[in-house]
Amino acid sequence: MSEAGVSATRREVDPGRKYGIMLNNNSNSWKCIYCKKYFNTGISCLKQHLRGDHRNAKACNLYPLHVREELIRNKQMKEDEIAARNLALQEE
Repeated sequence: MSEAGVSATRREVDPGRKYGIMLNNNSNSWKCIYCKKYFNTGISCLKQHLRGDHRNAKACNLYPLHVREELIRNKQMKEDEIAARNLALQEE
């Protein structure tokens, strides 16, 4: 599978996309569905906003708790996959 195919698949299942509205069909412009805050820096900033775990994005105060938990779990899963991939590359 090409890199483009992998990237498209990840976009489709990215849980952050459920909690934001893409503006003007621009993948860098998003709006939080809970507090209506706008982001022009991409989906990553929206997810940071919803997780409340980064200094670049002010935490949302209106989301349900399960949203934050889901996004934190997803971030940890991605970090674990990257660590496993790096370990496998080091062993080769």
